[in-house]
Amino acid sequence: MADTITVKFEWQDNSSGDRDEDGQELEIYTDSPTYKPNQKIDYSVANHAWMRLPPIAAGETEASMKLKTPVTFVKFRVRQYNEHAPGNWSTPVQFSVTSPTSPLSPNAPSTLGFSVVSGVTPPPPPPPPVDPPPTPPPTGGTGVTSNYTFSDQFSGVQGQNQWSYIDAAATPLVYNASAGYWLGAQTYQGLWSGGIHPGTSVGTVLRWTAPADGEAFVSGSVGLQTTSGSNGIRFTIKHNSSDIDGPTDLTTTTLRSISETVTVVAGDTIDFIVAPISGNNYCSTSLMPSILLTTDGTTPAEPTLSTLSPSTIVLNTGGIVTLTISITTPAPSLYTINIASSDASKVTTSATVSISTGQTSASVVLVGVAPGASTITASRSGSSDKTSIATVSAPVSGSWPNAPVGGTVLLDHSFDSMVGVFSNYNNTFIVQDNSAPMSPPNVARTRLEAFAREGGDEVGYTSSVNYREMYVGAYWRTNPQFQGRTVANKVFFVRGPGTNGIWAVNGGPNQGSNFVWMFGHNSGHLDNSHIMSGDRGLVSPPNVGDGTVQMGLWYRMEMHIRASTTATSRDGFVRWWINGVLVGSYDRFNYAAAAATASNPGTMNAWLWNETWDGSGDMGSINTVPWEHYVDHVYIVGKN
Repeated sequence: MADTITVKFEWQDNSSGDRDEDGQELEIYTDSPTYKPNQKIDYSVANHAWMRLPPIAAGETEASMKLKTPVTFVKFRVRQYNEHAPGNWSTPVQFSVTSPTSPLSPNAPSTLGFSVVSGVTPPPPPPPPVDPPPTPPPTGGTGVTSNYTFSDQFSGVQGQNQWSYIDAAATPLVYNASAGYWLGAQTYQGLWSGGIHPGTSVGTVLRWTAPADGEAFVSGSVGLQTTSGSNGIRFTIKHNSSDIDGPTDLTTTTLRSISETVTVVAGDTIDFIVAPISGNNYCSTSLMPSILLTTDGTTPAEPTLSTLSPSTIVLNTGGIVTLTISITTPAPSLYTINIASSDASKVTTSATVSISTGQTSASVVLVGVAPGASTITASRSGSSDKTSIATVSAPVSGSWPNAPVGGTVLLDHSFDSMVGVFSNYNNTFIVQDNSAPMSPPNVARTRLEAFAREGGDEVGYTSSVNYREMYVGAYWRTNPQFQGRTVANKVFFVRGPGTNGIWAVNGGPNQGSNFVWMFGHNSGHLDNSHIMSGDRGLVSPPNVGDGTVQMGLWYRMEMHIRASTTATSRDGFVRWWINGVLVGSYDRFNYAAAAATASNPGTMNAWLWNETWDGSGDMGSINTVPWEHYVDHVYIVGKN
């Protein structure tokens, strides 16, 4: 069976018992596979869903449970309730967990605990929380031309990199070091990297202070993160006490561009103010300003093209690779670059790519069409062109057209037997299916019986070597009667130290929609909300092609991840194909352990087939017929 650890939650009971408490509720948030969210996300409290455990008797001050590994953190909160209403939640507390990931490693310690010592809940933080706190920001620019980018230079120190964090009454906000954001005096009022939330009646202010006389080019974007339940925000930019942009009411999620040029003297301030219109529920706002300051009397100049790398690259016919286009300084606003292929019959690419405000690079996606070479050119008015030569070769395998060129084949498994892969529960059966598309008749099958709460297996492969890139190809289907859960149906994991990404089939009759093959990074310390949807970018629906699948039919699923250098470096990617057609492709992807560094970057080493039919949530009630998964073949490639 899979490794588990036992954790014990402990708290202090601050109630005297004079209100006839009936019981207690405990909710957790963790990156353990045990975690199954069963509470609706309340973005005014936290940017993630909670998993509520069974009720606890009144008067108890501890509770224990088993968590499957891998797990790196657990957060929990607790409250009491009586016949009238539930009480306030305690302040959520998070602790780190170090646990074994190998089936052969020793068991984890059996008791982990800590106490909640306050019975009063302060105003919840504005979503999305930054957890863990951001790494120390770069030092602010100096010299004739300096660039100040809030999203990169956010810090927990007032005035660092010229940025200050106050409310509209000029009262400094207070930094919450454990969570990594600034809090104001009013409910939900706060500031975090790339975001801001107003108070109930007083606006929240991001302030930049000019370090010297000069010309400041102010650019960037602002926009609501959600309109559901929100009355919108009022946005204003002030130079000292004068309005230079707005006030403007923003009531949609459409980003509003910022573009102002201001003459400043040392000590002048530029304030970005977000105030409530009517109440401040669901007023989390994306705020991405950048200020380019020149002090030599010239008008601030935009960046120019720096490099297109690598200068040469090889890809398969039908395969996809990525180039990186870089610019000389961070983009003061959305920066669009023209891209061209000299021979589109060999290599195709998009007509343009854009570098986001405050960033210095973007990905250029190439698709191999036929063997041969093509010159890829990046151009923009005012810059010298940058080029790279792309050469298309035949696929590594006729059955796996998108396997990375130059990689190491780690597993090429037909499922004639289970030799070469592991099974944690010994609940995978080799059966015959003459319709199997690659290596009939033998295929692997897992099964959940009708109304059973538990079933399936954990089948996988672990490499002794870690790789920056991992590709998995598999032929997969379900039985035609497969109904699907009310949440995503997990299928394949591609893992590394500290990462736990999944491909799942979502939808079906129990969700009232078609089944769709999709990805989720499924790693609590990662934030991909800049490119993906859901809490911290956990949900990655198809963004290129149609990911719809029909139960009972065979599909060739191909999955490819490049890990990022660090957990926040935004230089990885994730892609997936169905029957050779690209369905999802996300660049600027974070996928690395929290402790990853440039010298010890993110890597992967494992594939797992696991349906997580483990008795939680809707299991045992919605599966009115048997559910089955079949895999005909699996092909794994690692590449550094």
